[in-house]
Amino acid sequence: MSKRKDSDIRYSRNISFMEALQAFTKENHLDKKLESVKVSEAFVNSIPASSRKYIQKVDFSNGIIRAQIESASLRQNLQMASASLCDIINEKLEMNIVQKILFS
Repeated sequence: MSKRKDSDIRYSRNISFMEALQAFTKENHLDKKLESVKVSEAFVNSIPASSRKYIQKVDFSNGIIRAQIESASLRQNLQMASASLCDIINEKLEMNIVQKILFS
């Protein structure tokens, strides 16, 4: 039987909730999915509230946001503003994670 290490976060009783949550997400490989949800929310929140009803689906992976937009005119307007949307989303998330936005 092996002894527990005091430095191992899984066995320590004096850890913060945030540390426990980070350890859980890392052990269960949820980092990328949580990142995807944060980026998708930031994208939706960057769109004016009156236009959000036309967004059907938003996915994020490998630095690219893929958004399905129901309205052709809104899709065209967002396509023209995609570079500035990338900057706005990266600023909201305080990291340079979004490189491109594709609309369909």
